Amino acid sequence: MGTRSGNLILNRLSDGGFRTWTRWIVTVVGGYYLVRGLAGL
Repeated sequence: MGTRSGNLILNRLSDGGFRTWTRWIVTVVGGYYLVRGLAGL
């Protein structure tokens, strides 16, 4: 199920759209861990 839905999503995204979504996801995850790390100090 995950492979099939992932394949459908990737086929609908253009290369530019994929890069945009990837950039946002990586930024959000990185920001989360940065805030979590700073809160632990």
